[in-house]
Amino acid sequence: MGNIEKAMETESFRDPLPAARQEGYWSYFKGSGEQLEVEFYQSAPVATAPKAPDPRAALAVYDTTWTELARDNSVSAEIEIPQGKNWVAVNRVNSMPGHYFFALSMDIPGHRAVMRESIEMEPFSENYLDLSGVILGSPPDGKTRLHSRQGVNILPRPSLRFATKEIITVYFEIYGLEADPEGRRSYLERVTVSLIKEDKSRLAGILDAINPWGKKSTSSLSLTFHRNPPGNAGVVAENFTIDTAELVPGNYSLLIEVLDNSTRRTALTGCFFDLVERK
Repeated sequence: MGNIEKAMETESFRDPLPAARQEGYWSYFKGSGEQLEVEFYQSAPVATAPKAPDPRAALAVYDTTWTELARDNSVSAEIEIPQGKNWVAVNRVNSMPGHYFFALSMDIPGHRAVMRESIEMEPFSENYLDLSGVILGSPPDGKTRLHSRQGVNILPRPSLRFATKEIITVYFEIYGLEADPEGRRSYLERVTVSLIKEDKSRLAGILDAINPWGKKSTSSLSLTFHRNPPGNAGVVAENFTIDTAELVPGNYSLLIEVLDNSTRRTALTGCFFDLVERK
């Protein structure tokens, strides 16, 4: 047995390839039985290798001993966003709840695009109202079909970064919504978007500034929806849009609360996103 600590101190590895600016996040949904459907969204700027074809994207999931449990491959699509063109890819695997590690990669010529993180997944409730994770993106552009769940198309934004005045599409799923005695389902949905950290490049009095259209910039907004989904059982695919035209740049929290009108039970889900000044 060698002296591992000494070896680690004296040996080094220099990656010959420059790193691509890769970004991504994950979300999970209720699958068959106790399984979860886990989705991973990743992106890299096209400017990294502008003449390359759409790169292949890969996902690998490991247990806590780094034993590989699942792998998925897909082809990325070129998506135009306010910050420029990005390669965006979606990978999916089925998994039981628990603690895992995962790695995402893109085959970008002449660059290294790999990211690793840990993931903790809780089981969904079998008998009560519950909500999935959230997907944030932009509305379909009519040309690219990159992602679809329950018949809803969306272009995920792996960076969770949007430009001011962009329309943000929000998607999540509702489980365990119960029908009333007449066999109808309905729910009340409250959405709150709140500024966490204001962009320091803005003036301190930005909240009181008047924009050219005569409307005040704001750091929060609230939406309320009354929904009557079809059928008396099954998954409810919920999606809506957020207009960021009046929001100041900064880091935001998105909180979604669903109230089942039949049982009066509530459930919460949400995520974070960044809003940056449009150039």
